[in-house]
Parts: sequence; C-alpha cells; structure tokens
Amino acid sequence: MLQRRSALFGALAATAGPWIAHHGWAATTSTPDAETPARAVSALTAFGDLAQEMVRSGQTDGLAIAVVKRGRTDYYTAGVGNRDNGSAVSVDSVFEIGSISKALSAQVLAHAVRASRIDLQADIRQYLPGSFPNLALEGKPIKIRHLVDTTSALPDNLPDSEALLKGHPPETHLEVIARHVAGNSYARLLADLRHVQLRAPSGRRPAHSNLAAQLLGEILSRTYQRPYGALLNRFIERPFGMTQFDENRRRMDTSGYLSKTSAASPYLQGETMLSAGGLAYSVRDMG
Repeated sequence: MLQRRSALFGALAATAGPWIAHHGWAATTSTPDAETPARAVSALTAFGDLAQEMVRSGQTDGLAIAVVKRGRTDYYTAGVGNRDNGSAVSVDSVFEIGSISKALSAQVLAHAVRASRIDLQADIRQYLPGSFPNLALEGKPIKIRHLVDTTSALPDNLPDSEALLKGHPPETHLEVIARHVAGNSYARLLADLRHVQLRAPSGRRPAHSNLAAQLLGEILSRTYQRPYGALLNRFIERPFGMTQFDENRRRMDTSGYLSKTSAASPYLQGETMLSAGGLAYSVRDMG
C-alpha cells in the first residue's frame, strides 16, 4: 500500500485536534467495567498519548482514534488534516478509509446472502455478463466467497501497477493511479477482465486484491439493480447513523502526504474503486 501521512485508524478509527486530545461519549451507556477506575483511565489516556506522540515524531500530520467498548465511544484527535490551511483534525474530519472499504462491502454481501440473492459457494461468473473462461484454473472457478476471504487468485489491480506506472517517475505514481481510477468504469473493467490470468487456483492462498473487491461491488450492483452507493446507504449508513457517502459531493477535508515536503496526494476516487478502497468517513461515522 502506498504510504500517506494523514491516517484514520481502521475499526478503531480516530482523528485529532492541534496537540490536544478530544474526549467524547456515545449516547448509549453501559455497565461499569470490571476494571478498576484507575486502570480504565490509564488505558484510555494511552490512546490520547499515542495520537500526540505520532504527530510529534513526524509519523503523521494528523490522525483520529475512536475506542469503542461496551457501548461507549471515546475519541482522540491530534494534529492537522491539511497543511495548506492548518485545519485541526476533529471527530468530523473526513478521511479516505482505504481498504477498510472492503469490510463494508463484505457486510453488504452478507445481507445479500442472508436474503438468498447471492450464493457464497457460486461461481462468480454466474453474476457477470458474458463469458469468462479465464476465471478458472485447474478446474477450480472463483467462488463468491473467494472475493471476500482474499483467496480469489486475481491480480491486485487491473491493469497491473507495474504496467500502469511504466515510464513514469516515482514522484508521479500516485497521480497516474488516481487518474486511472477516476477514469475507469465497470464496462472497461469487465472488458479488461477477459484478459486476466489467475495467479493460482482460487481458494488456496490469501493475497490482497483490489480487483476482487471491485468485482464484488459490480456483482452487488447487478444483483440488486442499484448503484453500489445506494446499497451502502441502505445496509450500512442508515442503520448505523453514518453520514451518507456521496462521491460527487463528499467534503474531503484531510490530505495525505508522502513526505514532509511533498504536495498533498490525490484521492483515489472513481466508480469502480468505491467497494475496494475509495470510501470516506469521519471517525465519528466509523465509531
């Protein structure tokens, strides 16, 4: 994964204000912890100290952390989300959540499986238009489950990153990738998919694949005859009280940087990238 210098911490998400930790509580309450108050406070304080130390040591310009335990959420933020305007990270700062997007896509799939609209054991070609004889090796087709358990044996990206970046200097790689992602479509992705060669028979070895998650997004959309974003809103955002993701109007107010002197890195936004790594939320949403 390409390094960025602003961060959101996954399932324990978080973002921080200028050199101080912000402490918030969820609306729900819970039974007091079995831990002694001193131990509980010490553990929570450690996250605030961690956030500030990561900024002080130059590991990131800013970050946000949400610690969720027994119905209670604590937020810690530190640093700035954008160098140009010096805006402090807050619990509502919007981060590109990267591959955490894949976990949300898997959750949408779970709804489809529960509703008997998709079979986890089915060949993915049952849900794709046209013929793809190349999506099987040694008589083993890619099953729906392989798209989410990382054993699809599909390439990580399409086209392969090495081919896409050939001839471009390293400092422009993120820009090249961002342009490709922004201009890609499911129609183009499926056309290119006909030339893919599997790395091994599916179902054997785990390996990261953005392409697998991209195909899952397309399969979900085709199954429900609805855009991926609409499914995300129906099954994830509304039930959990999250801000609706809108790729056309989403306010991105944090930036990533490759180094202390580099310009802000571009966002990886595009139709096919949402289900794989292009979603964006605040730490409040993720908490």
